[in-house]
Amino acid sequence: MQKQNAAAMESDRLRKLQEFPSPFFWSLEESMFNIVHEKLIRWKCTEADRLACKNTSAFLSYARDNDSLQARRQFQEVLCEDPENLVALTSLAYIDIKHSDVATAETKQRALAELKESGGETEVQKRWATAMFEKAFCLTRFGQKRHREALGCIEKALQFDSDNNEWLKAETFLLTKQVESQALARVGYGKIKTFLDRAAANVLKLQQMEPGSGEVLCMTAYLFKAAGSTGQGLDWMKAYSRTHPSQIVNVSALYEMAYELCPTDKSVYRKVVLHFRGARNWIKMEKIAKKALEDSPNDPLLYHQLGLRYLLPFQDALMKEKTAPGKAKKASIAKVKETSKSMYKAEEYFEKGLSLEDDFTRCRMGLAWCLFYQGKVPESRQQLRIAAEKAKDKREQGEVRRELARLLIEEGNESVALMQVCKTPQFEGQAAKSSPDKTCLQDEGDPGPVREGATFAREAEFDDKPIGWNKQALEINNDIACVTEKGKAAKHRSPDQSPTAPFDEACGPVDQSICRNAVLHFKEAREWQKMEQILTKALKHFPNDQFLYHQYGLRYLVPFELALADEKETKGKVKQVTETCRAAKTLLPKAEEYLREALKIDHLFTRCRTCLARCLYYQGKVQESRQQFQITTEDAIDNHDIVEVRRNWAWLQIEDGDESGALIQLCEALKLKDRGVSAVYQGLDTALDSWSKLDKRDPRPVRVRAAFALETGREDKAIRYYNRALQINNKDNSSMVGVGKAYKKKGNFTEAKKWLERASRLGSDEANDQLTDLRKVEDQSGTTGPSPQIVGHGTSASPRTYEDDTRDTEGENLQGATAGHSAPQPDQSDCY
Repeated sequence: MQKQNAAAMESDRLRKLQEFPSPFFWSLEESMFNIVHEKLIRWKCTEADRLACKNTSAFLSYARDNDSLQARRQFQEVLCEDPENLVALTSLAYIDIKHSDVATAETKQRALAELKESGGETEVQKRWATAMFEKAFCLTRFGQKRHREALGCIEKALQFDSDNNEWLKAETFLLTKQVESQALARVGYGKIKTFLDRAAANVLKLQQMEPGSGEVLCMTAYLFKAAGSTGQGLDWMKAYSRTHPSQIVNVSALYEMAYELCPTDKSVYRKVVLHFRGARNWIKMEKIAKKALEDSPNDPLLYHQLGLRYLLPFQDALMKEKTAPGKAKKASIAKVKETSKSMYKAEEYFEKGLSLEDDFTRCRMGLAWCLFYQGKVPESRQQLRIAAEKAKDKREQGEVRRELARLLIEEGNESVALMQVCKTPQFEGQAAKSSPDKTCLQDEGDPGPVREGATFAREAEFDDKPIGWNKQALEINNDIACVTEKGKAAKHRSPDQSPTAPFDEACGPVDQSICRNAVLHFKEAREWQKMEQILTKALKHFPNDQFLYHQYGLRYLVPFELALADEKETKGKVKQVTETCRAAKTLLPKAEEYLREALKIDHLFTRCRTCLARCLYYQGKVQESRQQFQITTEDAIDNHDIVEVRRNWAWLQIEDGDESGALIQLCEALKLKDRGVSAVYQGLDTALDSWSKLDKRDPRPVRVRAAFALETGREDKAIRYYNRALQINNKDNSSMVGVGKAYKKKGNFTEAKKWLERASRLGSDEANDQLTDLRKVEDQSGTTGPSPQIVGHGTSASPRTYEDDTRDTEGENLQGATAGHSAPQPDQSDCY
């Protein structure tokens, strides 16, 4: 009974204490403690975040290391510097309550109550603003899942002091992070625009407060890079460039400027080097890294990056060589040989980096791969063993084991590779047992969040962002997919082992995401047999997984669509391609069967129903296909899904020759204005552009693209697109009428008449109707001009043909250039 009373009293005291700020009340994820501890050890503190860093470290001493004495000392050090620090005082009161030191705890609580009201309103606000900044600092260390909450804390702090440059920098960083995460989540255009507007206002303010600051320029570059990662951000950048013409938005240019201003600032030149490495601008990266080494000759990161400057081009070339089609194979092999010649340079730089920092794990892994590619396999393995021994934490150990697994797979030793994978934290710790939300998935080096995002976001065949996302996951954790791929092959090397043991272990029920990721990997690699093997096995473990059924359907649908595209490209003249297409078409009923199974489990699975509609269309079941599209548009909840459905529907209608129906679908998609008309238009226009390239002899996608531009008030683009259609077929009277209508809409009646008369001479009834209507408009407006020559079908009133017109001085430019009206130029904003 006494214990219960003591527990109740402790709970009551803690409840009263919770009105004050402390990491003990911020629901910090225990699985992140080790990662945050490592981050804080390496953290380069500024004057603004020094106390916040100390408070967070003190919290970890208590919560992670169970060392209350050390925690007390650290919190007390903060109070010695800032006696009114609310976080330190609240945390010490918490520790006192937990250790039943009631008197001391009550003393601190009285001090907190006084600080809550004493010193006047300004002082009180200042204390709380500082506490909110400290809370934001702590939450940010605990991964992106807490960034939104941290942003709210910074906003509260800035309400007190809107000119605090460190707080502005923190807010800008968090806003930029929101842009990145929200772009992947496909939220409405307005939300991302709000984040971008606020971050851009901050960097403009910081540039005025800290002129010549390389840090601020790097922050600006990071912001524009995040904006450029999504179509919504690109639209915002165009508008921003118009309203701020003097501001540079080119990311590379901003990083170069930052380096020129602060060439000796380590944080600046490192960011610049990393940027140009990511951009694969090897010459500029090497130039800056070598120049930086003159000022900082003992920086191991620079040597590591210079090693990657020679290793990564070879790995890129090797990857392209593996996937290159027949015609490009020779050039790919030549590129591999060329880049392999500099491997000795990479080795030298990696070794120099390790001579400065012996436990630089990633540098040693780079050296291991470098040695492996040079045929020094034992030395390569030895480097990875050393890296595993010197790894600072479990995260690095797991990273080394994954690299060792990849290397073993390259050697063909799959069973040993699987053992290495199973020793990684994802298999032996909570990551293999807990849900993704409760594991250490927030860390940037952990493939978990990227892989999970790829699993669910990368289902669309036409969405580039999720595809790149999944590639990123495979770069981090490629071993899992590779082990799954090679699982069954291991039985030939281990006869005493169960034939499917490696496969079962890699793709077992403990981690459904691994199965899904492996399936996505082999779909992207077009390894259909391996993909089918994994799907068959995975469905035994997860018989109610609609995602797996969907992918099984794509296993038969996608090969047909690829074969169909190849047949178009070869114009049906290559017998083998035609036969492949016919063979793939015979398997479409299987695709239909699996897609319908997925929809039985989840009838609101939008992408699956869209794929079913495509599958039915290819089988000639046009009416059923339309019915599935209709169901999807009615059931879809997310506007992005509706746009995607209508885009697919439009494509099939173009294929079916129903250009007006396709245009209707595209225009219906534009009605979803909460996503931003400009963003939707740009996405659909890009899709139309890609369709027009599938068969460059087919003018239909080009005509629909032009009609879509005309319908949305983009007359110059419409003229340009219609002229492209005329280059395919110079007697295409539909396109001539389209050009005429565009000029008519622009008010250029003279030019409109010329194009409509050309179409009329080729027997277009629509052109005749348009000419009559044009005459009425001219009469009403009082505009004078030559009477339109309406020519009936079969008449020979004019012996001139469209080809004759192209030789006239007024009509010789097929791009629309005429006397008094220059041809519309490409939209320069498309260059982003």
